[in-house]
Amino acid sequence: MARKILMVEGTNDVHVLKHICGTHKIPHLDKVKPHGGADCLLAAIPVQIDLSKEKGDVVGIVIDADEDLGARWQSVRDILTKSGYPNVPQRPD
Repeated sequence: MARKILMVEGTNDVHVLKHICGTHKIPHLDKVKPHGGADCLLAAIPVQIDLSKEKGDVVGIVIDADEDLGARWQSVRDILTKSGYPNVPQRPD
C-alpha cells in the first residue's frame, strides 16, 4: 500500500501541518519529514522521488515562498522536470 509522505522544511512546519491536517480532517499522512531548511529540502526532492517510484509512495512538498515566489517555484519546477515530470506548470495556481 502506498504511503503518503509530506516533505517540509523544518520541525515547526511539521507541527503546523499536523495541526492544519487535524483541524481540517485531511486524510492520514504516514510521514511528515523535516529537512533542516529550504536548501536541504530542495536537495532531497530527487532522492525522495526516486524512492517513492520504487515503493509506490505518494509525495507532497511544502516549502516557503515568502521571499520570491517565482524563483522558489522555478527551483521546484526544475527539480521535478529533471525527475521526469514534464507537465509541471510554468506558474503555480
